Amino acid sequence: MTNKAVCATERSWRATDDAKGASHRFRIDIMEVVHTRVGVPPVHLVIEAWHPGHCLVRIERR
Repeated sequence: MTNKAVCATERSWRATDDAKGASHRFRIDIMEVVHTRVGVPPVHLVIEAWHPGHCLVRIERR
């Protein structure tokens, strides 16, 4: 997964519960997700990739 994690310090992202300061919140902008696994039968790799605004892409490599 390709992403960018930023500590959220803006007022809109701050904790609003009684435990203020006890935890951190992050905003993550995900630009790519890739899932790679061994296929069935185990003679090839299955690579699935997703990008924002695009469909899931599946590639098989032997």
